[in-house]
Amino acid sequence: MTRIPLPAAVAATALLALSLSACGGPPTDASKPAFCEVANDRSWAEDLPDDADGEQIVDGFASWSEDLEEVGTPEGIPEDARKGFEVTVDYLGDLDPDDFENLGDAAEVTDDLSEDEQEEVDAYNAYVAETCVPDTTIDVPGPTSS
Repeated sequence: MTRIPLPAAVAATALLALSLSACGGPPTDASKPAFCEVANDRSWAEDLPDDADGEQIVDGFASWSEDLEEVGTPEGIPEDARKGFEVTVDYLGDLDPDDFENLGDAAEVTDDLSEDEQEEVDAYNAYVAETCVPDTTIDVPGPTSS
């Protein structure tokens, strides 16, 4: 077990997972804008009270997991990233409130993922980072021809 400060523990917990059951799984035809909106949505965390307990945190993660599962992934997502998405969705939906009982202290995070699952989650996170980069380009007026 590794002791990690709370913000890192929450982030790490969000990235760890168990495999999704084989019942068809989330859709595979989401639009990239819809996928990115949900994948980058952190409103569930922003809505938590400052004194949130484990149950409230788990409910927030579960809500986000449901949103991810509902939207699914875009067509053409690499296979390993899709598997990482499924691992993440399943894990977020199965968190235990006891994992968040001492939020002011360093939290213990256990890594129950196989090496392959961790690589898939890493592939999913890389896909989100690459695919869902906000468009930061701006139009700069240039010289006009007369």
